[in-house]
Amino acid sequence: MTQYNTAAFDPTMEPPRTSVLAIVALILSLICLIPGFGTLGVILGVISLLLISGSQGRVSGTGLAVTAIVLGLLVSVVQVGIVVGVNQALGIFKNKLLAPVNQSFTAFDTGDIAAARKVLTPAANLKVSDEQFTAFRAAYQAELGAFKGIPDGFLSIFRAYTQFGPNMQKYQGKPGQPPGMIPIPAVFERGTALVILQVDPAGPGPGGNDEVPVLDILIETTDGKTFKLSDHSGGAATEAAPATTPADAAPASDKPADPKPADAPAAPKSGG
Repeated sequence: MTQYNTAAFDPTMEPPRTSVLAIVALILSLICLIPGFGTLGVILGVISLLLISGSQGRVSGTGLAVTAIVLGLLVSVVQVGIVVGVNQALGIFKNKLLAPVNQSFTAFDTGDIAAARKVLTPAANLKVSDEQFTAFRAAYQAELGAFKGIPDGFLSIFRAYTQFGPNMQKYQGKPGQPPGMIPIPAVFERGTALVILQVDPAGPGPGGNDEVPVLDILIETTDGKTFKLSDHSGGAATEAAPATTPADAAPASDKPADPKPADAPAAPKSGG
């Protein structure tokens, strides 16, 4: 009987193969621009480490798996930090800017001018009359219809901004452009428009320093037509004009009045 040397067929003597799972985990961790791939790389890296350790030396790739786990964790932490930061910034943007504008225009469209004024600073309110508010509302409603609301959510806001394209370049604070202009997309009955807040960066807001100090309001349509609150006529905002002599009244004469003539003598009675 032929004797076989079983040691020659020992599988541990074969060259170890590299774990495909570890390679995939590393590739996913390196593709850091796609959210979630870093986390998936960490999961696959851990699984590949477990499989490598249980292969009794037949599978290699421990270094690849560890690298995938480390890179995946770093990328995931950065992405989570970015998401948290974006959400916090969006929350401040919505609470401090979008919500007041939405409330102001909603009240304004229903005729509640007093509530609409809350978005303006006290100094701005002194310069704008109720008649200007009314004329401003009539002008933009004739073009856009009634105010429907401010887009809510990151994607809806982003899509609304993309409708304006070159219009947004006018409000980037570059030299020669109006300073302190904040464009906000708003939905009206006949489409989307920009509600542009002219602000004073150094001034306090309507309720304190944590609010946006709005000095004036503009609305710009997608075709570039604009309506500005302060440009509409409406008379004095808060103080009545002093009483004046009407322009068409005749001025008083300095010449003394003529003396009243004496009564004429009575005519003699006829003797008849």
